[in-house]
Parts: sequence; C-alpha cells; structure tokens
Amino acid sequence: MSIKDNSSVNPLDLLFEYDPGLIFVHDLKGNIINMNKNLIKALGYKSKENILKLHVKDILHYENKEFKLSKYLKLVLNKSKLIEYNFKPKKDSSIPVEGFGFPYKIRNLDVIVNISNFIRDKKNLQIELLNAKSKLNELMVKMPEIRLWALSQKKSAIEILQKGGMVLKESEKKYKEILQNIKEGYFEFDLKGNIVFFNKSTCKILGYSPEELIGKSYRNFMDLETINLVDSINIEEIDDKSLEIELIKKNRVKIYIETTISKKQNTKGTLIGFYGLFRDVTKRKEVEKKIKRKLEFERIISKISSLFINPLNYDNVINTSLEYMGKLSKASRSYLFLFNNINKTMDNTHEWCAKGVTAEKENLQGLQQDMFPWWIAKLYNREFIHITDVSMMMEEAAAEQKILKQKNIMSLLVLPLYIGDILSGFLGFDNIRETGEWDEEDFFLLQISSVIIGNGLKRREISKKLKDSEQNLKNLNLELEQRINLRTKELRESEERYRNFIETTPALIQSVRPDCSFIFVNQTWLDTFGYTREEVHSLNLFDVIHPESQQHCQNLFSRIMQGESLFDIKVTYVTNDGKPIYLEGNANPYFTDDKVTATRGIFHDISERKKAEQKVKESEERYRNLFVSSPFMIVLLNTNGKIIDINPATFKYYGYKREDFIDKDFHELKTFPLKNLPIMANNFKEIFTKGFIEPIELQFYNKDRSLTWVNLQGNLVKIGDETYIQILLQDISEQKKADQKLKKSEELYHKAYDRANLYKDLFTHDINNILQTVQSSVELSFIYINESQKIKDIKRLWNLVNDQVNRGKKLVSNVRKLSQIEQTQFPLQSTEICLVLNEAIEYIQKSIQAKMINIQIDSPFKTILVPANELLLDVFENILINATRYNENPIIEILIKISKIKIDGAQFLKIEFIDNGIGITDAKKKIIFRNGFKEEKQSKGMGLGLSLVKKILDSYKGQIWVEDKIKGDFTKGSNFIILIPEE
Repeated sequence: MSIKDNSSVNPLDLLFEYDPGLIFVHDLKGNIINMNKNLIKALGYKSKENILKLHVKDILHYENKEFKLSKYLKLVLNKSKLIEYNFKPKKDSSIPVEGFGFPYKIRNLDVIVNISNFIRDKKNLQIELLNAKSKLNELMVKMPEIRLWALSQKKSAIEILQKGGMVLKESEKKYKEILQNIKEGYFEFDLKGNIVFFNKSTCKILGYSPEELIGKSYRNFMDLETINLVDSINIEEIDDKSLEIELIKKNRVKIYIETTISKKQNTKGTLIGFYGLFRDVTKRKEVEKKIKRKLEFERIISKISSLFINPLNYDNVINTSLEYMGKLSKASRSYLFLFNNINKTMDNTHEWCAKGVTAEKENLQGLQQDMFPWWIAKLYNREFIHITDVSMMMEEAAAEQKILKQKNIMSLLVLPLYIGDILSGFLGFDNIRETGEWDEEDFFLLQISSVIIGNGLKRREISKKLKDSEQNLKNLNLELEQRINLRTKELRESEERYRNFIETTPALIQSVRPDCSFIFVNQTWLDTFGYTREEVHSLNLFDVIHPESQQHCQNLFSRIMQGESLFDIKVTYVTNDGKPIYLEGNANPYFTDDKVTATRGIFHDISERKKAEQKVKESEERYRNLFVSSPFMIVLLNTNGKIIDINPATFKYYGYKREDFIDKDFHELKTFPLKNLPIMANNFKEIFTKGFIEPIELQFYNKDRSLTWVNLQGNLVKIGDETYIQILLQDISEQKKADQKLKKSEELYHKAYDRANLYKDLFTHDINNILQTVQSSVELSFIYINESQKIKDIKRLWNLVNDQVNRGKKLVSNVRKLSQIEQTQFPLQSTEICLVLNEAIEYIQKSIQAKMINIQIDSPFKTILVPANELLLDVFENILINATRYNENPIIEILIKISKIKIDGAQFLKIEFIDNGIGITDAKKKIIFRNGFKEEKQSKGMGLGLSLVKKILDSYKGQIWVEDKIKGDFTKGSNFIILIPEE
C-alpha cells in the first residue's frame, strides 16, 4: 500500500460533506466567507457568491430584536447548550433554527463555524402539544364544576357532561395523533423511571417493538456512566432544558440523542412523572468528534513542528514528539528505529510507552535487517505497514509475525523515515491491548511526523557537518590566500589560452557594428572564407552573405539590433572566391548603457551536413522506387504501430485496398488469426531492442478471408529524421504445402519403423516365453520317460507342449492383427471379461508348475461386457506372467479386483492386479510401458510385454498404470490398474 498524502484534507470539507444541517463560516467581524449548499437553498439565493457579499446580521436575527454581533458570538460559542435564533431568507420572513458554533483557523485567519438545524416543525409541534395539553388540563380542572352544575340542571346537565366528555376525548385523541406522527421520539415515564407512554418514533429510534418498550426503565437504555450522570441532575434544573445523552439501542449500538424533559403533574399539581421529546443526533456528534480530532491532530502537528525549531537537544524533542503522537493515536508504544546501512542493522533509538506498558528499546539494538525481509522490502518500496491483527498476517510475513507475537503486539502501524532522499529508518505505533484498524488521521500523523523528524535529523546532520566544516574553513582560509596568487597567475595564462581557443575553435566567431562593419572575426572565420585580417576591416557584413540569404539576413540583423537573441539561425555565406558556405548558429546583441552597440555571432559550417541531407533525400527516393516495385507486401509503420504506407503488391496479390490499412493500428487489424497475435506482440516488443524481427511463418487472411501462409520479417528503418518499422510479407503457401507433404511422409515412415521394432520385440518376447515352456516340458519328459508311473505326467507335459505350439500360432496371428491397429480400425466386439480372465489364469497355472500360485477374483458382477477383441487375453496373460516371474515368495498371491468408476461422465471398468512380488521403483513406474523398454540382464523388471499391453489398451481407448500395493513401500508388491470403457 502506497503512502497516502492527506495534507489537503480540511476538517471543514468533512463537515460540509457529512452534516445534514445548515453551515456557514464567518470571520470575527461578521463577514461571511463560506457556507454549504443546504444553507444556500434555505435562504433562497441562486449561488454562493450572492451570500459571500453579506454580513451575519443580513441573514440572522435573534428574538426579533436588533442583531448584535457580540451578543450573538457570546450565545453561539456557549458549548453547554444549543441556542435558538432565526435566519432571514430572501423571501420568507423567518426560519427558526437551533445551533452552536466553534472557533477555527483557516491558514492565518480566525473564523467562527456555525452549525444549525431547522426547528420550525419542532416549534409548531410544541405549540400544538401545548394547546392540546392546555385544553385537556382545562377540561380536567373544570370537570368538578360541570358535574355540580349538571346535578342542578338534571337532563340538561347530563347532556352537557356528555358533550364535555366528547370534547375531552377528541382533545386527547388529537394530542395522541400529533405525538404518533412526529419524527421525534416522545416519551412519558413515572417517578420510578418506568416508561408509561411513547410514540412510534421512539420504537423506531431505539429499535424496540411497543411490547418490548412498555414498562421498561430508562436505565435499560443507558450504560452505568450515563445513568450516574442522569441521576445526578437536579429535577428542578431539567424542566424544559435541552440535554445531550448517550443511549444504547436494542442491537447494542450506541447513539447520541438531544432531548428536552418536562415535569408531568396531575390536576392537583402533584408531580407524577416526566415527559419529553428526543431526536437522534449521532451523525452530528460523529462529525463533531471528527472535527475535534482534526483540531487536536493539527494542534499536535503544530506542537511537534514547533519543537524542531532550533532545538537544544534533538533526542528530547524526538521523545516528546513520540509521546504526543502515541497519546493522540491511543497507542501502547510509539518508537523510532534508525538503520545502519553499512552493517545492515537497525537500532530502536527513541521510544515512548503508555502507562503500564514495558519499554523495549534496550532489547531492540543491533537487529539484523534480514530478520525482517517482508517489512524491510515494503519500507524500501515507500509503503507503510498497516497490520490490524498480528495473528492474521500473511504467510510471506511469517518471520515478522513470530517476533511481533513474542512482544505481545496485537496491531501496529509503521511508516518509512527518510533523511533527505535516503531511507534511514522507520516510525511506528504498537498496540498490545487490542486489535483493530488505525484511523486515517494516524496514518497522516505518522506521515507528517516522519517528514518533520526526518527533516530535523537532516538538520542535525547538517549542523554537525557545519561545525566540522568551520574548522576546516579556518584551515582552508590560509590555504586559499596562498592559492590566490597562484590562481592570478593561472588566470593570466587562462586568458591567453582563451584567446588561443577563440582563434582555433572550429566555430566561426564574428562581432559586427550597427553599420554592419566587422569588429572582430576569429582565425577559423578567416580560413573558411579566405580573407586576411586586413581585408576584413574594409568589408561589410552583407559583402560575405550569399545573394539568396540577403533579405533573410537583413531581417535577422534588424531583430538583433532591437535587442533580440536568435538561436538556430541558418544562413548562406559566400567565400572570397564565390563558393557558397552553409552556416548554422546563434547571434545575440551586445549592450552598452542599455543600447545595442554590436552583435555577436557563433556559427558552424554545415556544408557537409547539407550534402549528407541531399544524399539522404536521394536515398529516400531510391527506397520509394524499391517500395513501389517490390513483389513482396511491404508495410511501413510508425513506432506506435500505426500504418503509414503500404506498397501496391498488397492490392495485387492479397486483394486489399489502400484505405483498408492506412492510418490503422497494425495490432487491431483482423488480418491474422487470433492465435498468432501473442507471437506478433512479442516480436514487436523485441524489434526496439534487437532492431529487427526474426523471420516467422504464420497465416494471413486475404481480402476474401481465405488463409495464406506468409513469411513475416521486419526491421527498423531511418527515413529522414524519423524511425519507422518496416514489415515484409512473402507468400509461402506453395512451400508450406510441399513441407506438409514431406512432413507427413516422414511421420508415416517413422511410424512404420516404430511398428516394425515393436512387432519384432513383441514376437521375440512371446516366442521366448513359449520356447522356454516347451524346453522345460521336454526336459521333464526325458526325466520321466523311464519311469512307468510318470506316464500321466509325460502326457500332461506333451499336452502343454501342444498348447504352446498352438499359442505360437496364435501369437503369429495376433502380431499380424496388431500390425493393423494403426493402419486400419481394428474390429472390437462385445467381450465377457471373466471368461478371458479365467482362460488367462488357467494358462498361467499350467505354464508355471514350479511355484505355488494362488489367484483370486474379487468381483461383485457375474457378467461384465466391454468392447475388446482376442488381444485382451494377451493383456491379462502378460500382466499375470510378470506378476509370477518377478516374485520370490514360496506362494505367489494375486488378487484381481473388479469395480466400476465414472470419469468425466464416462463409465469405465476398473481391473486391479494386486501381487506380492518384488515391486517396481518409482523411477521404473514411469518407463515400463514405453516401446523398446528393456531391463538389464542382471536386474529384475517387467520386460517388453507391458509395451504390448499399453498398445492394445490404447486401441480400446483404455488406460494402464502401476501403483505400490502398500503406498510408499514398493517392496511389498505391485498393483497394476487397468481402465477399459464399458459398452
């Protein structure tokens, strides 16, 4: 968060913005200097300017008497109560208001700020209430007389009593209607303080329902301090007096009310309770608090500023300033840290602590800055640090959070301290009592104080340097005196060098009298124009000016003689032998007694530059011819990306018109597909650093929105004094077509080569398995051949050999089919998983008799169909072969779990092969399914069969991967997981 400058915030601006009342400001003489919009409207004036011409007496009168400023000031500045007075509007006769005032200072001017509110409705209401109440009291008083008179008159008396009762009821009804419809709250409570009557506004202001209010004591709406204040008021003093007190609403929110309380008496004059009106003035009180805090804030800033005016002891001044700041912000601790940028440390040099707070300064010396990386980074970024709750600090501030918690700090506010332009430390407030946000004034206070203290420390630093310098100056005086003589000698020599410089400088220097005769020319001038110094004395200025520049130079000379200095003059002179010389330079008048007595001119020969400019012009012409005749599309842009020109090839080959491009932003043209825009944006950024754009190939829209491949390249070009971006587009559509054909041919070749290697590895792998089974069966047969009791075993072995021969035939068939997977769509059909699994298990158990194999299937489904083919058997067999081959346990255990899962809305069959083998390392898990993967002979691995498994499952749009049987320990066995889409 950057530091916010609050120096322009005026408390009156806050007041004018938030207060709904009538506000005006006047000086001590009564002249009005400002007011808010509400007052302008109430007085009936069109604009503020009409009121600024007036005096206070022109808009106010008090109790219909002659207005006196001194009396008004005495009343309005009485802080104990609001006063009533009247505004004099432009048209109406009077506007009753009540208000108060307070003194203020605007810059160096003492003023009075007046805040008031309308009370016309209040006055009318009071009159109506008094009239209604008077009628009620009058009837109540006369009721006994009416009763006596009625008894003597009999029937007529009854009629009169009835009529009197009706009048009484109507008067009471009107009285209650008035009370219920006013905006102010109305209340009545008995001598015990219990509420006996109230209006709707009372419920609305306090947030209670009528049922909740009736019978409650006024003490229920006050804190203990307010109750004690109210109870201490003399009953005789409060009658019809205005009070401001604090109440607590039902939602526990505190509000300020303004109320008048009157005694309530019965017909006999006995005190039976109290009644009154009240209104919510919380908003006004908040504004008053803001103003009061602003005034206190300005007072503290003023006091701190005054402390730093020629202080005797800077440390005492800083400590006092920290105390002022800490008390104003209600901080637990305020402090100053200064950096030692050489050692990268910091010290708590000054500190103030609130009462009961332990000082920390002595514990905070020589701290390494890198202990606070987040903190220091924000300070160097000129940001303040505002932490409302230390326990909720962000993760990157963990180091600072730990230290702050150790110090029991709950919230804090810190601002960088600069001495001059160097970050030299920081100022801060800590709060160890509670969390919460710091006020905006606290930010501003810390910011202003930081500047004041920084400037004070800078002055102390300067003062110290000045004292050190005084002695140095004394020592230097003697040395300077010795140098003066030496310097005088050097000046003489310098004058001689200056004369030599004037004569030998490459600039042409001349001085001319008002009659155009030459006073002085330097040697370069003489050499350039071919004159001797004697010849110049007989020359006139216009003798050496080219005829083409005569009139131009005459105008320039006249302006100089009128006292004007001229710069960047371009003129043409002529040499002694008639050769034109182009010059550029400055000329100014020389004054004697406020009169131009000569001109001085310093010029440079720009003849060679003029020749170069001519060559540039010719070069531009050649570029233009090339630009127009080029068969490639050329776009010329300025450095902002706007198209300046485009050559005719664009119209011929791509169908565009000139107006499609000229003055358009190149980045906004829809001539390239959206995907190409980031590429082009990056290249355009590089052109300003590299000077060119590397050739890139991308697609380009023709006028008919068909796509064409182009080669785009660009570079910066200089045309005259301007730099442009030149973009060259070459049509490479035919070349791209040829490249794509070649690329496709290469891809097909590589795919064919990879398939051949795969089939070779596949065939070799499975044939080896078959031959190994045949070999072991034959060897066992030779062992059993001479044992008659082993005939059954021999038959079984030869049946196994026969199975392997059939398996070899099947392998040849499957390889032939597999070779078609990538060339054609290999046919899939509904395949029952359990049948294929059982066939694979039977084959494994027959093939591997040397080991105990226990294979279990855990499936909640009786029939499971998936789209597959006969290669699925090869998948299951290869996984089971690996699970048995790489297993050193006496009993090989394989659990096959079958379940179903959904992935992105698609249903898959999940088959898990969980074994107790040697396991697979994490490194090998990533590569065992790749084509061509082979294990070293001495190691144990999965072999080439798994690449076949992955290839087959890919053709099913399935997946395979391997996990540890027990997560984190691969040595406990593996879990091969297969996903196959269901039908």
